[in-house]
Amino acid sequence: MNPMLKAVLAGAGALALGALAALLFGSAPSTSSSSPPLATDWVLPTSRIPDLAALDARWEQQPPWPQPPKPPEPVAALAEAAAVAPTLAVPVGIARGKRGPEAIFSVSGAGELRLPVGGRLPDGGRVTKVSRLGVEWVDAEGEQHEHELFTTYRVQEQATGVAPAAASGLPAAPAPRGQRGTAPQRAQPQTKDGTQRRWPGRS
Repeated sequence: MNPMLKAVLAGAGALALGALAALLFGSAPSTSSSSPPLATDWVLPTSRIPDLAALDARWEQQPPWPQPPKPPEPVAALAEAAAVAPTLAVPVGIARGKRGPEAIFSVSGAGELRLPVGGRLPDGGRVTKVSRLGVEWVDAEGEQHEHELFTTYRVQEQATGVAPAAASGLPAAPAPRGQRGTAPQRAQPQTKDGTQRRWPGRS
C-alpha cells in the first residue's frame, strides 16, 4: 500500500473515532436562555486610614533621606541650659531722668532699659543705687552687684578734686573741704637751665 494512502486513512480513522466519542459521551448545549445579571450601582471604595503616629516613628527610625548625626550629650546639655538660662542685664551707662539719674541696662533679647532706683529688672532683680559713676542692683536670688562706670573720670576726680560734669551729664561733685575757697595756683615758668623764673615784685 502506498505510504501516502496509509497516512490519509489513519487521519480519517482518528477523526471518526473522535466524532463517535463526542456523540456518545458529550452533553448537548442547554436551550434555556438565562437573563444577564443586573448591574449594581457604583460606590466609593473604602480605604484604610493609615496610622500617622506609626508612620512618624518609622520615619524617625528609618528616614528616606540622610540625616545629620546627633550631637554629643555635652553639646545637647549646653543647648538645653542656654535655652533655660535667665535673661542677663548688664549696665552700660547712666542718664539723667525726670526724677534723677537712671541706669541704662543692656538686656539680651530685649534691647536697652532705663531704670531709676527701685526699678525692676527682667530677671526679677531691683536697682538699689544709681550714682554718677556706678550702678548697684540686687538680682533675683538676692545677691548684691556693683558695677562702676567711667573709671577714668574717677581717677581724674581724685587727682584734681573736681569731677568733670561732662562725664555723665550730671552735676559735678563738690571739691573736698580742704580745697574749698582756695584759688588755683599758677605754675611758675622755668628757664632753659631748669630753674624757676620769678615774677617781678614777687618773692
